[in-house]
Amino acid sequence: MQDNWYNPVTQFLFFAFGALLALWLHRRNFSMPNATRIPIILFAFGCWGYLMSGQLPLPKPLAVVTTQTLIALTCTLLFLALYGCPSSYLPRPLVYLGRISYGLYVFHALCYLFVERFLLHRLPGTDSQLISLLFNYFLTLAATIALAAASFHFFEQPFLTLKRRFTFVRSRD
Repeated sequence: MQDNWYNPVTQFLFFAFGALLALWLHRRNFSMPNATRIPIILFAFGCWGYLMSGQLPLPKPLAVVTTQTLIALTCTLLFLALYGCPSSYLPRPLVYLGRISYGLYVFHALCYLFVERFLLHRLPGTDSQLISLLFNYFLTLAATIALAAASFHFFEQPFLTLKRRFTFVRSRD
């Protein structure tokens, strides 16, 4: 599945789901009762955990397509569950991750490769496959967040400030 992750056709699936969701929500007053949000979020994380376990009992080509589609559906469920949610309901770290999300997207593969190729084999206790997997996930996550945060504060924010200085807004005259 790792090789398939870099396939543009596979990535197109996620953009297509996002575009279809945007079209569906366009000019629609979508809201969800707060009591419905939590079970949907828990279900989506349960699906994500199952998918990440790699235990899908299907032949490889079908497993790849099914996994990618289910990941897109899980992300859609999470998005809909959080759409329109008052920001006071969201944990501040989650809001911050949303703010630096572009960097998370851009740097996650680089951090994964760095941790796997240069760092993981040097750590003690990574002989166990489970320990190695946990170290890989947590070190990759930490490195990705650190790099995305640095990129946001030192690169993206100055450009966003410049953008505001040059934005032209027409008056209604």
